[in-house]
This record gives sequence, structure tokens and C-alpha cells, in this order.
Amino acid sequence: DKWPAPPPVKYPEPEDSRRGPLSNADPVNDLDMVGVERVGTALPVEKLWGNVKTPYPTHEFYENIILGDGTKPENVITVLPYIVSVQSDMVSAIEPFVTASESQVQQIFDEVMGMVSLSGKGMGFQRVVRSDKLSVTVGWVQSPSSVMQTTLVQGDPFISMQYFSAQPQILSPQLLNHFEVDGEKMKLPCKAGTRFTASKMKFGFIQHDALWHGYAFPPLDLECGGGGAPALTGRGG
Repeated sequence: DKWPAPPPVKYPEPEDSRRGPLSNADPVNDLDMVGVERVGTALPVEKLWGNVKTPYPTHEFYENIILGDGTKPENVITVLPYIVSVQSDMVSAIEPFVTASESQVQQIFDEVMGMVSLSGKGMGFQRVVRSDKLSVTVGWVQSPSSVMQTTLVQGDPFISMQYFSAQPQILSPQLLNHFEVDGEKMKLPCKAGTRFTASKMKFGFIQHDALWHGYAFPPLDLECGGGGAPALTGRGG
């Protein structure tokens, strides 16, 4: 026998987009949700938020990167598939790994074994440029004409940095065991000061199983730093 056909599905009509708010209650006057004035070190960071003395009702996904003075590496956010740390002169992408026990499963990270950072020489004074529900853009400056910025998007498999009249750098605490530039395998260790131009790169590290891919547009000049770690040294990008 044949299975009977499923019953027809009647989809609801779209709701009127001009409807009013879910609530007109005032948080302070109607709900007694009075903001607590902060003083001293409990104040929000003025360079990020301006002169405010009460907390913003955010709880956005990027909130950790603006805690304290906004420069602590351990104040990370989850931008799947990466754990991301925003610091005073760089953004670091860290590949997390899972540990499990009888009572819990954790996604953790190691700041040495799986971390690649995008930086700029002389950069600092990071700030939140703009944000929405799924992304946050962070910028750094060296001078009014020399800046860099990154937009972190939840679920984006790429971590990018845009440079304006700046000197890019790629950094990692790991030593290289594999390095390709535009399809050509480079001899390791890379002698400090060795220069070449690249648009596509592949990085492998001694204590990390993943192979990192990097893309530069326009192509940038590369210079190997001390210990065999590469550092991008282009102008603009």
C-alpha cells in the first residue's frame, strides 16, 4: 500500500511590518531597572565608548574585546571557526580544540600552538569603528593617514586586515615547518632579511597540524624575521 499524501500546509500570512513595538514600558520609570553609575576603574573605556558613566545594554558577541582597557589577549571572542583576540596593535586568530571529560565538553585554545596574528608596524589606539548583530569592525592608527582595520564576522572562515599607508605584518609565536609563496616551497629556516613578493601563501607550524592560507591584494613584499618567522612588509594593501 502507498503512504497517504501529507496534509496541505497553510503558511501564515506575513505580519504587518508597520506594527508597533513589543512594549512601550520605560525601563527606569516603569520597571525600576535603574542603571548603576560606575566610577574609577569600573567606568567603560572612554576611547571606545565616549564619556559614559552607566553601562550600555549590549551583551553583543564582541563585548569581551572592549572590557578593561581593551588590550588583554585573554579577552577573546568566539568568531567561529576561530577564537579571536584583539590587542593594542594586532588581531590574532586562534584555532580552538575540544577537550572532554565525563562531566563536560570544552572548546579551548592555546595562545602559542594555534595562533596567527595580523599586525601593522607602529599601530596602536584600537577602537570599535562600527558594529551590528553579526559583525564588528575594529581599527588601529599610527597617524591620521596610516591606519588598518579588520571586520570580524561570525562564521567567516577568513580573518582579514585592510591597510592604508601602513606596513603589514604576519606574526606567530610558532616556528615554520612549511612555507609556500605563490606555489613555490621556500627553504627553511628562512634567513632573516630575505625578501620576496607574494600574493598567495601557505604556512605550517611545528606544533600545529593545520595549514594556514594567506592572500594579499595587491601583492606584498615579504621579509623573513628572526627565528624563521615571516613578516609582511608591504605598503598599503
